Amino acid sequence: MKRIVVTTFIVGLLATSCTRETILVKANNDFHAINTENRSFTIVQEVSRPQESISSLNETVIQEEIEKQMEIRGYTESRENADVLISYAIYDKNLNLQEVKKVYGITQNDVFEVYRKNLKNGTLIISMIDKSSNKVFWTGYASKIMKFNKSLANRDLKNITRAIFDNYSVTANSYLAKNN
Repeated sequence: MKRIVVTTFIVGLLATSCTRETILVKANNDFHAINTENRSFTIVQEVSRPQESISSLNETVIQEEIEKQMEIRGYTESRENADVLISYAIYDKNLNLQEVKKVYGITQNDVFEVYRKNLKNGTLIISMIDKSSNKVFWTGYASKIMKFNKSLANRDLKNITRAIFDNYSVTANSYLAKNN
């Protein structure tokens, strides 16, 4: 009887130590005010993508999910003259990301705090840029996406991209959600 209890305890301890670490999803919502008149979007690729962002992941799945999430929020895709430019990057390795956070309630002027965040085990970053001002107004990311394996299933990539967009609540200008 003692053996069974000890064996069960050891197996349970091993099983809990093998559980997968959760993916960290976060967004910077401090700059939404820039995005008040936007209705259209397009996905752009950076001209000089960092070498460490080259990935074996299926980027088509990420692009399709970005398009779907933006359309759900009332934006229309426009290859020419889009209001919002969306850029994404996948980093296989660790990343030291600089973040800017707005500090509220200190003065009447905007005060910003800049800090660095260490993101480990692969990161997907999605940024939205207001075309008229050329400023990033929203950034969302998911880190720890490649903790145990270098390739993720398409379903996992969709879920990770959707989880990032769960932090983006702004809809297109004059958009009214349809009741389905």
